[in-house]
Amino acid sequence: MIRLAVLGCLLMLLSSLLPTAHAQDSTLDEAQKRRKIEAERLEMEIRNALAEADKIKASEPSRAVQILEAALEKLSANTALSIAQTATLRVTLKDRIEAIKSGRAKAEAEQAEGRNRLAELDRRLARLQAQAERDEALRRDLAIVKDLMARGKLAEAARLSEELAQRHSDNPAAGQQRQVAGLGERVREAYRITEEKAGASVSALNDVARSGIPPAGDIVYPPKEKWDKLTRDRKKFLEIPMTEREKQIVAILNSEIPTPTELRDITFRKFLDDFQKETGLPVLVNQAALKDLGIDYENTFTISLPRKVTRRSLLRTALAELGLTYVIRNETIEIMDVERAKNCMTVRVIPIDDLLLGFGGLAPPILPNGNANTSGKTPIDLLIDMIQDTIEPLSWQKYNGPGSITYYAPQRALIIRNSAEVINMIGGRTR
Repeated sequence: MIRLAVLGCLLMLLSSLLPTAHAQDSTLDEAQKRRKIEAERLEMEIRNALAEADKIKASEPSRAVQILEAALEKLSANTALSIAQTATLRVTLKDRIEAIKSGRAKAEAEQAEGRNRLAELDRRLARLQAQAERDEALRRDLAIVKDLMARGKLAEAARLSEELAQRHSDNPAAGQQRQVAGLGERVREAYRITEEKAGASVSALNDVARSGIPPAGDIVYPPKEKWDKLTRDRKKFLEIPMTEREKQIVAILNSEIPTPTELRDITFRKFLDDFQKETGLPVLVNQAALKDLGIDYENTFTISLPRKVTRRSLLRTALAELGLTYVIRNETIEIMDVERAKNCMTVRVIPIDDLLLGFGGLAPPILPNGNANTSGKTPIDLLIDMIQDTIEPLSWQKYNGPGSITYYAPQRALIIRNSAEVINMIGGRTR
């Protein structure tokens, strides 16, 4: 009986323990299933991240790296995967990140190198273009020198050759042309001195012989031919010889513009191009003058002129806006600064009486004693003011130009320093 009772107790005890063991096994199975599902989900997310990064690594490498780094962070924080799976995916993600980063760095380096090459190419092209412009200007100037030498104007050719040699000191052609022009001028000067010496000697001997002839009357006048020659020589004080081409340039500059001129914010380059196309005149710009004044061809200015203004006034007004002026020499219009223009000036001593004839009686009367009138100025001052106010005002020092006028009382003459163009206008030869 006792044995049966113990056996019954054991059976009751076993029956109570069986549901607990079965519950523990069910919980373990459930945890393993959840871990497997989590591992599969994580692996799927990482595979998707790898696929998405592959799609955009070429167009958006930075975004691709961010996606892979986020996946690597999830992989490091999750323990659902096995050690082998975690290690494999970690290596895959890191290799892919390094590959994208190295590719992006290489692409950036190639882009930077490309930009540097493009900048260097631009600099080379700019240097070549500047060299071509200088060479073109030098060829044009050398052609002018050769033309002057062919026409016998050796002094002007030598002067221009000297300027070219100074501006293009690194160019052997300019130096060689200076030597040729200078040698030609020296040879011509030697011949000229010999001829003048021989002629002066003969003339002096003739004058000595002629002085021994007694006069036939109270006054002996020179022959008509010599008197006419003296008159012609006296008139030369009123003008400076100009070539036919230079006279054509002056005539075109004297022509009027029939319509008003309105130029607003126009560049210096466009103004020169339009002026040359409209007039057909050759214009040479002194590059050293632009450099000294800090002017380039893109500087802008605005001018407004009424109708029937001469093209000369338009050109001087436009250049004055930039602090420039011009002179006519070597059959071209040369643009330069005022200081350089002073070195291109010509001096003429013009007697007052001849000047009044050139003005056709428009000048104020000149009193012998030079007394002042009611305005407080002498007639000489009034004449000088009238010349400067009516004939190219912008070319005189009174209006910040290079020209000047000085009265020399002992000879009753004006010493005028200006360009040949303006002096000829004063003499009435180009009016």
